[in-house]
Amino acid sequence: MPLRNVTIEQAKVRKKLRLFCVLLASVVACAVALHALAPEVFERHKRRGPGAIPLAIVGDSNSHSYHDSIMLSKPSVRGGTFRASTWQWTEVLQELRPESFDQGDFRTWGSKIKLAELLDAIGVGGRAPRKRDFRFNFAVSAAQCDDLFNGYYRQVPRLLSEMRRDREFWNGGIVVIYMGVNSMGQPPHLESYAKHGLTPENSKAIDNCVAETRRAVEAIRREIAGIRIVLVGIFDGTGEPGAIQRWQTPEEMGRIRMALARFDNGLRQIADSDKLTVFFDLRNWAIETWGIRADDGSAQFRDMVLPSGMRVRFSIGDDPSNAVLRDEHAGTVWNALFARSLVSLLNQRFQLGIREIELAEVSTLPNRTVPLP
Repeated sequence: MPLRNVTIEQAKVRKKLRLFCVLLASVVACAVALHALAPEVFERHKRRGPGAIPLAIVGDSNSHSYHDSIMLSKPSVRGGTFRASTWQWTEVLQELRPESFDQGDFRTWGSKIKLAELLDAIGVGGRAPRKRDFRFNFAVSAAQCDDLFNGYYRQVPRLLSEMRRDREFWNGGIVVIYMGVNSMGQPPHLESYAKHGLTPENSKAIDNCVAETRRAVEAIRREIAGIRIVLVGIFDGTGEPGAIQRWQTPEEMGRIRMALARFDNGLRQIADSDKLTVFFDLRNWAIETWGIRADDGSAQFRDMVLPSGMRVRFSIGDDPSNAVLRDEHAGTVWNALFARSLVSLLNQRFQLGIREIELAEVSTLPNRTVPLP
C-alpha cells in the first residue's frame, strides 16, 4: 500500500512538471515572437554622448518627421519634389545640433495597433503607429489632445514606458508637448469662434486640451522628477497664407483671439506652477517672425531675408522660398526659425549652454538633402 501511494504521488509530480514545461515553452515562444515583431521594446538605447540632452516629443503633424516614408508615403506631401531638402523642426535640431540633443536613432519604430495594445496590456509598453522617425518622437499626424492618453496612440503612456527603460538617462532630459491644433485650432473651429465666440461647446473642447496637457505634465513629472518640459502654444490659424481673405472684421478677429488665448493662458498656468516647465508662446513668436493679421483682419506680413540673400515669402508652395508648404505645414525656414527660438528659450530658462543656431546656418538648410527610400 505505501508503494502504491508513492507511485500516485510521483505521477502527480510528473504531471505538474509536464504542465510547467508546456507553460514555460509557451512563454518562451511568446517572448521570441514578440521580440521578432517588436524588437525595439527589448532594445536598450545607446547614448550619443555626455553632452547630448535626451529630447522626446508628443504631438501632431507639426512634430511628426517630414522624412517619414511609411505613414507619409504620398510623394506630394511635406515638400513634394523638394521633400529631400524640406526639414521639420526636430530634423533641423538633428542636422544642426546633433551634439546637443539625443532624440534616439532615426529609423522605423512601432508596430500594428493590436500588437502595441497587447504589449501595453502585459506591461511591456507598445509603440504605435509604425513610422520612420526618431526613437523618442511619439508625435503622429492628425493626433488630437485625447491621443495624449487614449485611443490608438496613447502617446504619453508609451513615452513613459520608454523612459522606464533608463530613468537615469531621462533625468534632466526634455519633453516637448506640441498638441492642440487638430482639437481646437483648425479652420472649422476658427469659423465657429468667429461666429459664436466661446460657446459652452467651444470652451469645453479648449479646456479639455488644457486638462489633458496638465495630466501629461503631471504624469511625466511623477515618472522623472528632474525632466524639463516645454509646452508649445497654439498657432493663430487666421495667419495661414491660405486664410488671410477670411474673417475681415474686428469682431470676428477678437472672438477668435479670445478663444485661442483661453488655451494659451491654460498652458501658461501649468508652466507657472512648475519651475521645470516653460511655455513657448507660438502666437507671439509668429507675429515677431512673420507679422500679423491686424484687428480689422487685414494682412500685415513680411518676407524673411536670410544672410545668404534668399528671400522667404509669407506664401504657400513647396519651394523653400515659401514659408508654408503646399500641404499647409511649416516650411524649412519656418521650422528652422522655430528650432532656433526653442534653443534660445531652453538656454534662457534652464541655462543649458546649447550653442545658439545662427541665421547663417538656417540659410544652409534648403541646400542640404537627406536620402529618401
